[in-house]
Amino acid sequence: MKFFFILFILLILSLPVKAYELLMFSVSGCRFCTTFHREITPTYNDSEYAEYLPLIIINADEYPKNIPKWFVAAYKKGDIKPIRKVPTFILWDEKRKVELDRLVGYFGKTWFYGRIEYKTYDLMNTDLHK
Repeated sequence: MKFFFILFILLILSLPVKAYELLMFSVSGCRFCTTFHREITPTYNDSEYAEYLPLIIINADEYPKNIPKWFVAAYKKGDIKPIRKVPTFILWDEKRKVELDRLVGYFGKTWFYGRIEYKTYDLMNTDLHK
């Protein structure tokens, strides 16, 4: 029985940890956010980037009710820089709980995926990922 328990623990520890997330700060009245939700949101989870950079949408409508407490805490602590425009996409390091980079605005599907490809390449090829 002890053998199976140890085997189970080793299996759990070998599973990949989601180290990074793509946080989208959005509001319903934003036309760029609406366009993003129409063009990207329905298929993002099927994209090649979703495995390494899952999309977490944070809707600022009815602030502070819809803002996760961990986001508010990170914002107050300074681990997330001020958000001045929407949409804002934050590359978040889930392990270290800090903002690594961000994209501000949305200028179409090609623009978005081009930037995400570049940012993902940077993340996977730097010391941050190791």
